[in-house]
Amino acid sequence: MKMRNNKSKYYPNVLKVLEVNIYSRRKELGMSQQELSQRIGVSRNCIQQMECYEHMPLTSTILDLLLELGYTLDGRTEFWKAYMDAYYQDKARFKEQE
Repeated sequence: MKMRNNKSKYYPNVLKVLEVNIYSRRKELGMSQQELSQRIGVSRNCIQQMECYEHMPLTSTILDLLLELGYTLDGRTEFWKAYMDAYYQDKARFKEQE
């Protein structure tokens, strides 16, 4: 898979957390990319790119996704823990490469 932007290069673990959570939950709910995108006010292409490691959404978009995908408060908390763990792993890896 070709990664297009710098965030893909620098934050692969963060993007993996997004991809796994968005794609798997959307599929569980039987929701299309188009349907999800319309519900949260982004393009279908934006959803597709998030699911393929190509786009790092704004925090507000992530929150909208979690709410629309029916994550409970505990589920959102677990997501953010995984997201932040991935962020710090990526940040440490990037520092090592400097």
